[in-house]
Parts: sequence; C-alpha cells; structure tokens
Amino acid sequence: MRSRWGKLYGSLHSSVKWRRASKGARALWATAFSWSVAQGTDGYVPKDMLRGLDGTRAEAARLVEVGLWEVAEGGWMFHEWLGHNRSDQQIQEGLTKTRERVAKHREQKRNALQGDEVTRYSETGNAHGNGVRQDKTREEEGLEVKVTSGGTEKEPPRLETSIPRHVIDSTWGPQNRHRAYCATNGLNLARETERFRADARSKRKARIDWDAEFDLWLSRSAEYAEKDAKADARPGSSVWDRDVTGQGARA
Repeated sequence: MRSRWGKLYGSLHSSVKWRRASKGARALWATAFSWSVAQGTDGYVPKDMLRGLDGTRAEAARLVEVGLWEVAEGGWMFHEWLGHNRSDQQIQEGLTKTRERVAKHREQKRNALQGDEVTRYSETGNAHGNGVRQDKTREEEGLEVKVTSGGTEKEPPRLETSIPRHVIDSTWGPQNRHRAYCATNGLNLARETERFRADARSKRKARIDWDAEFDLWLSRSAEYAEKDAKADARPGSSVWDRDVTGQGARA
C-alpha cells in the first residue's frame, strides 16, 4: 500500500499555539496527525483511540485549550485540517488517476515494443525477398486467446527480451578481432565468413549481436580443425574417419 502524507508547516515549532501546549500534548498531536493521515479520517480523532495514540484526556483538553484541536461529536477535530491538507476523497481520486496514468503508460510502452517487433521483421522479410505475407491474421501471429464472460479476447504475445534481435544483412562483415583469430588458428577468413552468412540466411536466424555469434562460429571451426589435424596424425587414419567437409554438424 502506498504511504500517505500530510502537510506540516516548518514554522510550527515557533507558533504561539504550539509553544503553549505541553510536551505530552505536542506528542499526542503529532501521533494523532500521522494516524489521521494514514486512516483518512480528515482530521477526526475518536475518543476510543486516545489510549492507542499514547495520549490522555488532559493532553487532549490542553490541545483544545490552545486552539490546536476542536471538540467534535465522539472525539476531536484538528483545527482547520481541510484548509491545509487534502481530504480523503481527494486522496482517493488522486490515487485512482495515478493508477490509470501508470496503466496507460505501460500499455503504450507494450504496444510500441510490439509494433517495433512487427515492423522490423516485416521490413527484413521484404528486403530479403522471402515472401513474408503482411496481411497475417491475429491467430497466425501467435496471439494468445483469453476466454472472458463476453466471449474471447486476443492477448498480445509476451516478448522474451526488450533487446531487439535482427537477421544478418549484407552490410555485416568480420571485425579485426576475427581476422586476428583466424590468422592465429590457421582459419580461412573468407571461407568462414561465407559459410557463416549462408548458414544464418538459410536458417533465417535472428540474433542480438552477430559479431559475438561469429566469435562462437570461429571457435567451433578451430575446434573442428584441431580434431581433423589429430585424426590425420593417427596411424592408419583415412578420410572416412572424419567429416569430409572439415566442419562437422553445425547447430
């Protein structure tokens, strides 16, 4: 539950009414102030709460005498409470507006993320000529169905991550670290790059970081090359003892 708050003027400590009240009356006033804000009583303090607020009738009477409290039916009222603090109704209305505003913001953010996701994959499909149809129905897009009292309602799919994934494009190319790795491990950079692109396109892979994905590809290629070298070094080994492509099965 969200904490409530009330207004307390900085000049309270030096006001005539406050200085005239006893220390016990001041303590009762502060405790009752906090309780009234939390309970939404609009400054009303019932008599049966006096003991729970660690106060006495004498202290309450002193607050009335100095003008900080007023006598009310069944208890007391803070002097001019609504002139300085919001009413409970105003607080409730404010909380409702805040909840509605937050819910609307979250809905707009969710719709924006989903819209970016659909637009990105649609543009990618057209650019590569893969014949992706743009007029898919909501069922074809994988929307979940929620049964309600008024029928069925479509719910948008939950995104696994807020970081967008994308397919590889023609502008991607190996970095300097990839060139250095290939030189160190005896790999053919041009051949590895071509195979990597072909594998990504044929399987329509979508990744967050294609440079990191190529790091893994080269690491696996180096492992396969090392295994092939060991196989060639074994006495009596033949080409049938290993993958003739030198690459093995790719995930």
